[in-house]
Amino acid sequence: RPLMPRWRQSSRTDAEATDSLLQMSPAAVALLPPPLLPLLTLTLLGALLLLSHRCRRRTAARLVVFHDGENCYLSNARDLDAGRLVKRTVERITAVCGLRGPPSVVDWLMFLPKNEPERIRHHPTDAAVEALLNAGVTYVRVGSKSGAVDTALKDAVARFSRRERALAGSTLVAILSGDRDFAGDLRALRGEGFATALVHQRRVAVSRGVAQNADFVLPEWDSLVEAAG
Repeated sequence: RPLMPRWRQSSRTDAEATDSLLQMSPAAVALLPPPLLPLLTLTLLGALLLLSHRCRRRTAARLVVFHDGENCYLSNARDLDAGRLVKRTVERITAVCGLRGPPSVVDWLMFLPKNEPERIRHHPTDAAVEALLNAGVTYVRVGSKSGAVDTALKDAVARFSRRERALAGSTLVAILSGDRDFAGDLRALRGEGFATALVHQRRVAVSRGVAQNADFVLPEWDSLVEAAG
């Protein structure tokens, strides 16, 4: 069963706290010591702004996926239905993140060196790559040097964040990787106002620092790949 996102857990707490403040009668407020009134006002405004921001995230019209093809790999299994994998992954992100229906726009970028399924078992077959392209995935081919995928993905996230920050309120960004190197990228995206999701393999431990910087965490990649096979 997928982990309950921290956003969902905390949103109930925020809602309960806000309800309690809103339900205070004028008589109860009048009994508060004068120094506490400004603090009460600031607390209420802060809670309302936080809830408003999070509710806005639930209406994300665009999903942008940055896929670390080496970390969240597809494998070279010939029976893998890559198109089904993309569709199901988007559905799971939509459900877990509480979006009101599927995003109207999905941009999926998969970062991977030259595809060599005969030599590297974690690389998808040529047929799977073709199915990914048909499903709207952009295959970003990087160099074969160690760390090339991480570097290219991080650069792409940084460029995207700067270019699209005006649309942050209607955009959900998902990073498909369990690599701890992306903790800072998730944190920066959230700082710009983007809602963020982290999708990773359940069988691979993810550092707490990475998960804490995502609004939603889906440890489901391996099960999604298996279901598409």
